[in-house]
Amino acid sequence: MGARTTQGIDEHRGKVRIRFPFRGNRVSITLEQSYSPANVKAARRLRAEVLQKIEFGIFRPAEYFPAWAAAHGFGTAGESATFAHYAKLFLASKRSGAASTYNAYEASVRVHLVGEFGDKPIASIRHSDVAAFVGSHPWGSNKTLNNALIPLRGAFKLARRDGATDRDPCEGIENLPHQAEEADPFTQEEADTIIAKEREKFGAMSADCREFAFYTGVRCPSELIELQWRDVDFEAHTLTVSRANVRGDLKDTKTHRSRVVDLNERAHAVLLRQKARTFLAGGYIFINDGDGGRTARGTFAGGTGKAFGSQVLLRRWTWVLEALGLRHRDAYQTRHSYASWLINAYVPDKLVAEQLGHSVIVLHKIYAKQLAAAKDDRKREKINEALFGPKVVPAINEKPLSF
Repeated sequence: MGARTTQGIDEHRGKVRIRFPFRGNRVSITLEQSYSPANVKAARRLRAEVLQKIEFGIFRPAEYFPAWAAAHGFGTAGESATFAHYAKLFLASKRSGAASTYNAYEASVRVHLVGEFGDKPIASIRHSDVAAFVGSHPWGSNKTLNNALIPLRGAFKLARRDGATDRDPCEGIENLPHQAEEADPFTQEEADTIIAKEREKFGAMSADCREFAFYTGVRCPSELIELQWRDVDFEAHTLTVSRANVRGDLKDTKTHRSRVVDLNERAHAVLLRQKARTFLAGGYIFINDGDGGRTARGTFAGGTGKAFGSQVLLRRWTWVLEALGLRHRDAYQTRHSYASWLINAYVPDKLVAEQLGHSVIVLHKIYAKQLAAAKDDRKREKINEALFGPKVVPAINEKPLSF
């Protein structure tokens, strides 16, 4: 049976097709309705409404035909409905959040996504396109991929809610597992050597700052550089940790909860020394009063007199490890070191977790090796105590055999 046509409406494979001129082109769109007298009548009314809006210059294709509009480069407000357009909208929706989070999303879009999908109409991107890209792109690490999937999914979600596409090509694309960096702690002897070297090169303030990181387990440098005197309770010997500074962005702690750290003798002694230096100002506990770290020429700049910046402490950390010939580990290992020392001293898991601001479950996940080793050591000690008590096992002096 041949196609039936009436006033810009015809039949196409059993469905209603509507035709109208728009911007010098002849638009032809097949609707989902079957070809019947009632549906033809409704389509005729729709076409008349579209023609009227075109005449007055207020026709927005995505309001009537979202899939067609997206495939032909028209967004919800007459803008180009490309992936880049919706990626930009996704980033704008995250502007009010943490700056560090926004910057990470923006970098993922700019570095990884726009080059592949940027100018493509978002409705034209298929699941197979996304799957092939995810599988073949040089991500560097699973974590980098997982981070990029957030704005990728976000752009498609916005487009679908706008009606610019009728599917989500990210559906079925799963995050890849990634292993968090394992604890690689320093011994207390190594830590004391690091502190001494930092004192020798960068002065007492810098060394005390590092010592405090080692002996409180505060996250270094993000939480460490935000510590203020109002966070200290000298009578209770406690420190409240409630803020962090990530790339210049002030935010909550990583767990979004404050925690109270009990101050041991080393940490308390640091605060007493610092009290004579910065307490009267009533602001930050540690300030940059010494060398400011390497400059572009390899020399060291003077201190700022303000709170330490994270890059200053990180540059000093790298210099000290190199100077001592110690294997490089990131500065976060000060926290892991403190946790490991507590575990090796058989401090109960719950107390260790409280000091770090973790749950016991997270503690067991991060410090599984340290906990297992401490358990084995403790088991051997208990066996020896049970068999021999506090006595020292005597040495066996055997006479040589004579032949």
